[in-house]
Amino acid sequence: MRRLSVVLLVLSLAGPVSGQTGGWWQSAWKARRTLNASIPAGVEADEPVGVAKFMTHGYMKPDASDIRVIARGREVPSRVLSLTMDRDEVTVAFQLQVGADSYQVYYGNPHATPATYNWMISAGLLMEVKKFVGDNPPRNLAQALTFWQGTREVMGADFVPNIFFGYNPFGPSDSFQAHYRGWLNLEQPGRYLFATTSSDASFLLIDGKEVVSWPGRHPPAHRARHEGPADLKSGRHQIDYYHVHTGGDPTAVAAWTRPGAVRPEVIPALAFLPVAHATVQPEQVLDQSVIPDFDVKRTEAFLDPEADTFLYRWSFRDLTAGIDRKYYRPLWDFGDGNTANVWTPSHVYLAPGVYTVTYQLKGVERSATTTQRILVERNWSQQASAPSIESLEDYYPTVKAYEFRKMSPESLRAAADMFERLGKWADLERTSRTLLFDSERVSDVGLFNETQRLARLYLDKRRDAKSAVETYLNGEKRVGLADWKAVLAERAAALLVDELNDPDRARDCYRRALDAYQGTKPETRRRALMGLAEIAVFSGDGKEAERLLREADAIPIRRSEQGGAAVRVGSLSRAVEDYIRRNEFTDARDLLDTWEWEYPLDRLAGYSTVLRARLCTRRAEFPRAIRLLTSLVQVNPRSNYAAEALMDAAECYVGVGDKSKARDTYRRVLSEYPESPFVKTAVTKLEGLK
Repeated sequence: MRRLSVVLLVLSLAGPVSGQTGGWWQSAWKARRTLNASIPAGVEADEPVGVAKFMTHGYMKPDASDIRVIARGREVPSRVLSLTMDRDEVTVAFQLQVGADSYQVYYGNPHATPATYNWMISAGLLMEVKKFVGDNPPRNLAQALTFWQGTREVMGADFVPNIFFGYNPFGPSDSFQAHYRGWLNLEQPGRYLFATTSSDASFLLIDGKEVVSWPGRHPPAHRARHEGPADLKSGRHQIDYYHVHTGGDPTAVAAWTRPGAVRPEVIPALAFLPVAHATVQPEQVLDQSVIPDFDVKRTEAFLDPEADTFLYRWSFRDLTAGIDRKYYRPLWDFGDGNTANVWTPSHVYLAPGVYTVTYQLKGVERSATTTQRILVERNWSQQASAPSIESLEDYYPTVKAYEFRKMSPESLRAAADMFERLGKWADLERTSRTLLFDSERVSDVGLFNETQRLARLYLDKRRDAKSAVETYLNGEKRVGLADWKAVLAERAAALLVDELNDPDRARDCYRRALDAYQGTKPETRRRALMGLAEIAVFSGDGKEAERLLREADAIPIRRSEQGGAAVRVGSLSRAVEDYIRRNEFTDARDLLDTWEWEYPLDRLAGYSTVLRARLCTRRAEFPRAIRLLTSLVQVNPRSNYAAEALMDAAECYVGVGDKSKARDTYRRVLSEYPESPFVKTAVTKLEGLK
């Protein structure tokens, strides 16, 4: 029995699906889909309109001029409303035929010329949007029509329920113009009071006559107070509504008060002649038996709400007809370096752009492949729908499993942003290292910013200064801009001095920042000189430290001079003391850096060093505090803060359990600074250490 099944399968794969070529309209068209649509109830025979949206998998001409809709072997009037997914998805309106509920839409003829029909859509409510390139909205209807007719590029068009929009469903909402044309089916004759409220200019026409206008630039009103009457008979009436929006949050509302009604309402969807939304069947390709086909559902999640950036989830669904899935294996390539092998994969795109999705069905005897260009961007038509916005947590399991080495720098940066926002530090490290150490064609800005992010991760989350130094040096090597090379070299040097006690490598880094990179900014040179001075301090060379600090101080910078240096330093020192007392260590460190940046020689004067050491002590960083304090006394024993520095150093020795060095340090206060007010305290401390 199994052998017979395999034989039957091979026979079924040997040629096209039976009957497919029979009834094919014209062989010049290579692809088609069946559309199922019926004339809506209550619509006269000369008015019915159908609409369908479908993918064309690369067969359709870029301008869609090869689209043809066929019913019972005859071409019927149609109109392409919009092209999306980088012109590989199309929305088509077509004239419905009496007695027909099955249509074929053909495409895939590269030599086809645009078809022309003497046909106007006369049902539903069609919204069409174009860009608006002017500065000022129109002052009257004639000017609005001039703007509309003078703009050729259409952002999008589709049937909508009513004129009630607070966004542009086809693109960004900052500046655009929209034209709504619909067909009202009135059951009740009488006087209708039409009204509009809009952001900037709007104009409402009934049967070609202007009824209401609100021209110029203005915000929307809470109540549609701009009104105009129209005496209408029962039956069909054409409504046109023009809206020009030039900035801010858009609004467009068309309302009416029906005869006998008291209050206005948004013109409801049921007031318009209905349009039939066709059911789209799987794609067929001439002379092919297996045609992989699929559709998608799109949702998105905020990556950074303030920057209005997103991640994009595309849920793919296999629609391939006429196959037994037991004998096929699906293979998806999403065009961004990632793949899947399930029938209905869910994929998260990390960066907007055009991607080529390849869908392959691998069978026992043969394989078939379909490609589809997709445009990944905001789902503009769903931007006001809360269910379309998902959470980053929902996307994490999918993104975590990605093969990052195959992805673009833009996607890697977005993945890193996501992991950082979610606090997934191991994933952030993996992504950032791939971007910095393995990826090519990364921009200088991307390299510089990602280098800083990964280094911060190592310092703040891992306390791993060695890996942070490695990250900075890799960034210095890869980035192209000279000043950024110097900045990264300096940051590596600072860690080599402060955290790894490697002055020789640090000195090399600072020297590169000063000498190897031409065109560095003065601030960068100032920082490098101050770094070399720090090395001199720790090595005990006070004269060299002072020389370097004076050279750094000679490089002008912008700093606050209000009240003079003494007032400024006093203010900074009091603020640092307060931050340390309240355990606000980051703010204390930042102010200390500002203080010594503005007044480099204060590093040798002593008090900023004493406060920095106290900050280290409060964080239990005793060895670093001891180093700061003892080196200060060594290079400037005449500092007004030398005795105080030794007292603090002795306390740090106690903190690390070295009572011997603590006693020696207290004795230094007694012998070297006998006039110091700290002598009495030093004696007491020595007694306590016996």
